[in-house]
Amino acid sequence: MKAAVVLSGCGVYDGAEIHEAVMTLYAIDKNGGSYQIFAPNVAQHHVINHLTGEEMKESRNVLTEAARIARGKIKALTEYRTEEFDVLIFPGGFGTLDEFFEALTLIQTQKIADFPLILMGSEFWNGMMDWIRGTMMKQHRNISPEDLKHIFITDSPAEAVSIVRKAWDIQRQNGQYKNGFLQSELIPDKKAKKSPGAKKKGGAGSPGGKSAPG
Repeated sequence: MKAAVVLSGCGVYDGAEIHEAVMTLYAIDKNGGSYQIFAPNVAQHHVINHLTGEEMKESRNVLTEAARIARGKIKALTEYRTEEFDVLIFPGGFGTLDEFFEALTLIQTQKIADFPLILMGSEFWNGMMDWIRGTMMKQHRNISPEDLKHIFITDSPAEAVSIVRKAWDIQRQNGQYKNGFLQSELIPDKKAKKSPGAKKKGGAGSPGGKSAPG
């Protein structure tokens, strides 16, 4: 098994949690697998002093910081190729959650272009989503149902790739990201997968990927 491990920096408060990242690499190696580490080559939103918990007035690069954990053996996320790996792993941490909610807030307030936020592993993420829907949305009305249309939970790497590709197609067609991606637009039509007619029209996840009329 060859795994792609994606880190979001170095540090529990503003990047990938070091213990989780190291134990992930150890578990892969112990079970006879191999791995390649990746990270986005972008600036961190903020830098946290892990001794005091306070934000520091400096700028750091996510790829450069993640290279500390990888001992320099790391590639930019843009070099990742799906066909070269059997599994894609994102070790978590408070920094990962921080970046997730920061991106969601910036999309919600239209400060950045829209893009799908994909969470891998329904068993892991459903508890958080239940709290968001039940407490934040229904009980306190801090967010609206429209805000949740930016979030996608899946257990299928193929479906995640399909969502990203469909989002890219929308951006390319419109010349810019389209605000308010609808889940019905991005998630492959599972019924269409069973239909021979759907494959002829482009398959699941494509604009023509729907069952042909009988």
